[in-house]
Amino acid sequence: MLTETRTALSTAVEALALTTGTGEPVEIWDRLPDDVNALPCVVVGLPRATPSIEAGVVFNCSTIVYAIGRRVDADDPEGELTTLADALFDGLGGTRGMRAGGDHFVIETIAPQIIAVAGIDHDAYLLTVDSPRATC
Repeated sequence: MLTETRTALSTAVEALALTTGTGEPVEIWDRLPDDVNALPCVVVGLPRATPSIEAGVVFNCSTIVYAIGRRVDADDPEGELTTLADALFDGLGGTRGMRAGGDHFVIETIAPQIIAVAGIDHDAYLLTVDSPRATC
């Protein structure tokens, strides 16, 4: 269940073919990078599962997707980060969700946060992406 959720979400995010303001591809990671040269990037975190109150055989999986920006002294890092978070929101269907190969993803929340990469603080957005999973 957890592996399927993370793999499906990673595949959906990769399919968005996100780019930076200069048109370079944004890398998708499964862990926080340890090199600031990897920024901006997107990290698909570990999913969390809780039982659904709607059906006993359904778990609601939620995964944090991190959009991490460049350092403050880079060219327009805030604009680039906001554009990246918007592209994730739009690409994953926002609050109405998207279907990808039988999976359904819905953005639950978007929150700003500071994330340390290589010991240096960077602005980021954390997007909580929900996806129901049947366990039978």
